[in-house]
Amino acid sequence: MALKEKNDVIAEYRTHEGDTGSPEVQIAILSNRIAHLTEHLKISTTLFMDETTAPALDPGRGQTETGYLRALARDDRSWGGDDPPGVLHFYAPDRRGENAGKFLKRFNGILQLDGYHGYNRLTRPDREGGEPSIVAHCWAHARRKLKEILDRDGSEIAAEGLRQIAELYAIEEDIRSTCPGQRLSARQARSAPLFGAFDTWLASPTPSALGCKSNAFGSRPNHAWAKSWPSSTVTGADCRHSCRTGASRSTPARSTIWSGRLL
Repeated sequence: MALKEKNDVIAEYRTHEGDTGSPEVQIAILSNRIAHLTEHLKISTTLFMDETTAPALDPGRGQTETGYLRALARDDRSWGGDDPPGVLHFYAPDRRGENAGKFLKRFNGILQLDGYHGYNRLTRPDREGGEPSIVAHCWAHARRKLKEILDRDGSEIAAEGLRQIAELYAIEEDIRSTCPGQRLSARQARSAPLFGAFDTWLASPTPSALGCKSNAFGSRPNHAWAKSWPSSTVTGADCRHSCRTGASRSTPARSTIWSGRLL
């Protein structure tokens, strides 16, 4: 938390004249700070969001129920952004897309995430709470399916897909922490042709031979990557995010954790 924000919290405590020990006052002050940090995070040009299951107390039953904890993260260091890294956590009782819509009201930038369809509502022209978002799907999530096939079957087809993705990853490693202009130029000159080659490879009969529906590759019109291909290639046309979410996932260990709950 920045020094000014800390001073604001101290001043806010002092206005309550010794009543800061009251749970109600503490909750009110904390809620105000979370709201402030939330709005600060959502003015970013690009954010990463992911969700995971989380046990939550089920009052009156003496049991727990399964809810979902979403992490909304910013880490602009890889492209020289000025804003500090941060993560804000939201809790919701289910994974429905409308919860993500509530959390992301007034965010109008690029949203990097996995292929979960619940976020599609954020890209609609009639989106409530903001302009249509640009979605950048994470390559690591789709790459994982190829790696599973390679480990299971030793597939040369899967190995070829992984080789092509590794070339893209190598470029990302080279341009990490360079200025936005250099990063964008490198992606246009070096990454864009690789994206085109990979798209051509996907359209060929070869990857379709990998078959079953549970894999990343079935018949090309139906496999998960083909459906999200425009969103997967945003990386090649923009300098503000990575083609994989590994950097964003590691942010909580390196920065302040901002937590909140949907009420």
